[in-house]
Amino acid sequence: MRATGDKTSRAAARGQRASLGLLRRGFQLSMALVGLGTLVMFARHPSYLSSGAELAGLTQVAGAAPHSLASVARGVAQGRGEAITMLGLLLLLLTPVARLVATAAGFARRGERPFVVLAAAVLAIIAASLALGQAAGA
Repeated sequence: MRATGDKTSRAAARGQRASLGLLRRGFQLSMALVGLGTLVMFARHPSYLSSGAELAGLTQVAGAAPHSLASVARGVAQGRGEAITMLGLLLLLLTPVARLVATAAGFARRGERPFVVLAAAVLAIIAASLALGQAAGA
């Protein structure tokens, strides 16, 4: 009986390390994208450094920052710093969600059904929040 418990706890520890690694790599990549996007943005628009009015235009609702996934994708393809920065921020937001999915998969592999259900419920709440936010913004 003990060998099974040890095997389960080792699997849980491996899953935890992998999960933490996912968070760390996701954070590092997202911050690298934010930094790169900021550098590209100021390199392409040096006036942002000297003109408060131009920089303020970037942060207004109708400003240069992309406001949809499609505009982020187009902007990244065009090498726009604002879009690269936004991609980094989106990755930063998605990293904990990816960890939750990976953790739920680990629970499922170990047969820990109550935790799978709990993780699925949290994912459903996140999905519902996104859907409601999208509907309210439309």
